Amino acid sequence: MSRIDGLSQVMEVLRRQMAENAKKLEKGRTTPSTISTDPNKVNKISAQDLQQRIRERLRPLGSTTGYNQKAARIFLESVLTWEFGEDLVHDPRFTDLLNEINQTMETDAELKMRLQTLIQQLQE
Repeated sequence: MSRIDGLSQVMEVLRRQMAENAKKLEKGRTTPSTISTDPNKVNKISAQDLQQRIRERLRPLGSTTGYNQKAARIFLESVLTWEFGEDLVHDPRFTDLLNEINQTMETDAELKMRLQTLIQQLQE
């Protein structure tokens, strides 16, 4: 599996998780959402630039073996803001969203392994 393929697979899971969370938030929403999921409004860098950005953010952690929750959080935050825009981090529910996605990924053994492998490849 190439690094881009791995990123694509993880992104698909993140998109599904975001859609599920958006439905939950929509049911209980009383104020307009600050999260924009319109891909036309998001200025994206290339996938290679995203990988470089993640590598730079992971570098202070050193090489990780096994599942590293901090590395996973850095990866998820980077990918989500790449996909949905930097304004996402300013939404007060972003931390809860990150926690929920991370928890979901940790409970799925195959997905957790894929994420771990992808993060280790980015740290090489």
